[in-house]
Amino acid sequence: MEVRNNVQGYYVSNVTRKAQKQNSLKFLSDVGLKKDVVDISTQKDKKNALNKSVIIASGLAVVGTALYTATRGRLNIFKQAAKSGEFINAKSVKEAVNYGKRDLKIRRYENSELADLDMINTLNEMLHKEKRLTGEIPQVIRFLKKGELHVTAPMGYKLDPKTNKRVLFVNTDTFNRFDEVIKDSFVERGRGTGLSNFIALKDGKYVLSDLSYKSNAMDKFIEKLNTFNPNSSFKDKMELYQGISNAKSAAHARNLGLKDYKMQDFAFDDIFVHEMGHMHHRSIYPRYEEAGAQMTQLRKDFTLDTETSRIPYRVSSYAASSPLEFVAEVYTGLRKGQHFDNEVMSLYRKYNGPLV
Repeated sequence: MEVRNNVQGYYVSNVTRKAQKQNSLKFLSDVGLKKDVVDISTQKDKKNALNKSVIIASGLAVVGTALYTATRGRLNIFKQAAKSGEFINAKSVKEAVNYGKRDLKIRRYENSELADLDMINTLNEMLHKEKRLTGEIPQVIRFLKKGELHVTAPMGYKLDPKTNKRVLFVNTDTFNRFDEVIKDSFVERGRGTGLSNFIALKDGKYVLSDLSYKSNAMDKFIEKLNTFNPNSSFKDKMELYQGISNAKSAAHARNLGLKDYKMQDFAFDDIFVHEMGHMHHRSIYPRYEEAGAQMTQLRKDFTLDTETSRIPYRVSSYAASSPLEFVAEVYTGLRKGQHFDNEVMSLYRKYNGPLV
């Protein structure tokens, strides 16, 4: 756009010069033929018109130059940020998508119209960090609309069998209806893990009703619950979703009789790092598909073997659902600097957990 404005200004100037030349020739010919009928007022009008054309052309050139300079400055900011490792938020969805394709080498942002600027900027920020840390990120970002995913999981990873591209999908419906996600988390689903078992609503505020669950992470979680509103940022929603998961895991572990189990801390990028754990795990574990399938012996040994089935609960209740989720959950903890006992790490190595 900026180049086009500059060209337009230059073009108008050239037209003006041509018009000036033509008018001069015509005027001289008229003078030569009809010296006595030269109209001075007409000459003045032509001079004024010429001045106006020059002013307009100059104005267009100035505007074009300003736009070009602003854009060039914006691009320079991105170039400097890339060199320093700094991430710069884009100012529009188009700019955010272009940044992802150009700098992060994302091939496609599918259904980007379903996402807002805050969402894409946050995803790009996490992808930027991941690329610098591991060198590997998904090749496609796919935004899902309502009904495309039957669960509220905010994100997921898969390898597209048709294109063999790594895909990170984002369930935009979860974030658009996040107040419903919170309400649903209080509903009892069995095994005493509904948040209503230990969190109550008092005078319009969430409070801890069972002090045996008290911890710094639980205090942070309740504070997040109380500050949530429909305009909360994408990061806040991600962090709160992870907080819900961690709070439920704490309740589940206690119901299983695991002693001194406290709610783990949570961060906004935990969900994203978890999915990156799946991506890295798939690339190094030959039995990845087998470990994720429901009825394979590998999966049965993980969930039914009494000697190992309780170990994943030390990480989270979700880690106990399959070897793949166990590895991704441990990977997330390790990336945050969390330490696990020898049995957890031995099981992690058994399933080829990625090095951190």
